[in-house]
This record gives sequence, C-alpha cells and structure tokens, in this order.
Amino acid sequence: MPAKCSRGMLARTENLEPEKEGKVKTGKVGKYVPRGCGRATARMATFSGIDGLRPPAPNGQDAHSSEKRWVGKETHDEECGLCGSLKIILGSSSQARRAILSDMGYEFTVMSADIDERAVRREKPEELVKALAEAKADAIQLNLCDRDSRDLPTLLITSDQVKVSKGVIRERPRSTEEAREFIKGYSGDVAFAVNYVLVTNLSTGDTKGGWDIPEIYFHHIPDEFIDKVVKEGGMTCVAGGLRLIHPSALPFIKELVGTMDSVRGLPRNLTEKLIRESLQETAEITIEQPNVFK
Repeated sequence: MPAKCSRGMLARTENLEPEKEGKVKTGKVGKYVPRGCGRATARMATFSGIDGLRPPAPNGQDAHSSEKRWVGKETHDEECGLCGSLKIILGSSSQARRAILSDMGYEFTVMSADIDERAVRREKPEELVKALAEAKADAIQLNLCDRDSRDLPTLLITSDQVKVSKGVIRERPRSTEEAREFIKGYSGDVAFAVNYVLVTNLSTGDTKGGWDIPEIYFHHIPDEFIDKVVKEGGMTCVAGGLRLIHPSALPFIKELVGTMDSVRGLPRNLTEKLIRESLQETAEITIEQPNVFK
C-alpha cells in the first residue's frame, strides 16, 4: 500500500512567468519542506518540446561558465584551499545520474549499493529519500573498508528520488497495473520529484546532504499514450512510473518548477553545493593538520 504523505507539507504561491530578455524569474514555490529547512527558490521552465529540457542561465550566460569547478582528479583551486588529488565515487547504477555528474565536469568511479529499498520505509517522502540515500552510503562504505586506504580526499555521492502525486508516494511501479495507475494520476495534475543528495567525505567521516523538489505540471494524458508506454515497459521502470525526459512524454508536461536534472534524479546545483562544502571542510582540516591524508 503506497505511503500517504502527511498533511500541511504543501504550500502554493503565485505562478511565475519568465521575464523579458531571456531571464528567468525565481521565487518561492509550493514544495515539501523538511522540518528545519528553509523554503528554497526554484526556476520555472515552460516546456515547448525538446528545447524546454534546460532552462536558460541568467543574463544569457553559459550554465557552466559562471563558477569554478574541481574537474577531474587534480584539484587546484585557491577558493577551496585544497591542492592535490580527489577521488569521487558515485553510488548509483542510474545512467541518468552518471550522465549528469559527468556533464558537470567530474571524473568518478561507480559503485552500486546492494540493498532492499522496500525494506526501508518512512511515512514522509522527504524522510524516505534521506533514509534511502543514507542506507546506500552505508552499504557502499562496508564494501570499501578493506580496499580503500583513504590516502586521498574521497567523496561518496548517493541519492534517492520518489515522486509524489495526489499526496501519495510513488516509487518504481511493481506491476503494469500500478504503472498505469501512476501515469493516469498525473493527467491534468501536478507531481513532485522529491530528491535527497548525500555527500559523504570518506576521509573525514563528515556528511553533507539536502533536498531538491521540483514540481511537474501535466496536460491531459490520453489513454492511448498510457496504454502504449505501459505495454512497451521501457518508460515505466523509474521512480513514479514514467520516464519524463523521453521525447514522447515531453508534450504532456505543461510546465516545470525546478530543473530537469533534478527530475532525472541528480540536481546539479545542490550536488555542486554539497561537494564544495565538503571540499571546503577538507581544506580546513588539511590546513590545520597538513599530514592528515598521508
């Protein structure tokens, strides 16, 4: 039985429209907000086919040009104060997450956590994704204990996502009937993609985590389309039961409050922020204890 979400977690504010000259207005939006967290801002992109996949950066800037990055294994950046080498492990078998992290400019290795996700249950969606990301990190660390010397700063990135529709948590459907039910529920309505990203610094034991929750508004989805994708199966084997980035699904998305990378399962801005925070912390330890990684 799908878990019901607690009441009082949603709040809607005014709809946002893109400003002139390609700028995108930002503002508060209706989200699931974990207790103790401030309500975040998000971009809204109105879809018009494939071009809607990536909202424009402010002032026409390239999305990759406005900030420095720790690219590859060599990490030299005055801002973070950390010079030397860095290891990143992506704890996910998701092709989408691998593509997003690679597109961000990072080199990394991949490990998958062999856990029974259905055995991890929480009532609230934001608590569920956090618990699953933490469980994945714990499982991967157990496999690393015997072969990772920790001689270099090493970051492990794990994440999880569920969709929420009509107040009900939607994970990966377990049957064609459940997939059909999920997709029909989106028709003419709104769904939330609840993400939690966890960055574990394996060198220090510290963790940084956070939520990102885009909203997806749908047009009417005809039964013919639902029958087709359920029969084919390839578009339903994801959290929420519908692969939203598929070209055939895009025409049914009316608007997106958030970013498509977050819908795909790894919000870029949040992941970048958590990596930077973890590296900054490592840099401070390195300055205080110069031989901590030797």
